[in-house]
Amino acid sequence: MFMWFKRKSNITFEDQLQELDKVGIKLIENIPQDILLQDITKDKYEEKPYILLLISLGSETYLSDGGFSHISNDIWYLDTECIEDHGDYIRIIERICELVKTDIQ
Repeated sequence: MFMWFKRKSNITFEDQLQELDKVGIKLIENIPQDILLQDITKDKYEEKPYILLLISLGSETYLSDGGFSHISNDIWYLDTECIEDHGDYIRIIERICELVKTDIQ
C-alpha cells in the first residue's frame, strides 16, 4: 500500500548518458564527458535526471582555447532571450542545418 511513497532511486549521470546515446543523443566526438561537469555536479544531474543533462547537451560550452562549441549536434537548447543582434537569425538557421545535417541554400 505504501509503495507509492517510497523514494525512487535516481539514475546515475553515466547511465543517463548511456540511455541518451541509445536514442541518438551523444557528445560531439572530440568533446570530453568531463566538460558537462564544469558547471553542474553529478549530484545535480542525478537529482533532476535527464532535464539538466539535456539542457547541458543542447548548450554551448567554453573551451580551453578560448572559443565556444556545442556539446552535441543531436539536440539544441535555444535561449530565445539571446536573440538580440544582427545575424542572430542566420546563426539560428546555421545551427538548424547542423542538427538536420544538411545544407540550406
